[in-house]
Amino acid sequence: MKNKELKLDVLPEEGKKELFDFYEFLLQKYGISISKENKKNIGRFAGIIKLSKEPLNYQKEIRKEWE
Repeated sequence: MKNKELKLDVLPEEGKKELFDFYEFLLQKYGISISKENKKNIGRFAGIIKLSKEPLNYQKEIRKEWE
């Protein structure tokens, strides 16, 4: 099958989202990885977070803002 050009700009935003979701599904189905991000070591994100406030009190404050 030859590569065909898709004109995504004619689709509404919801249609574009559905198309991208289906594309990701097909990549997973066939075990295809097009990104190197999946293979990176996430160990570099390990660490400790120190808050200036007690964590539970901080969480309660944030939740009050959402109410």
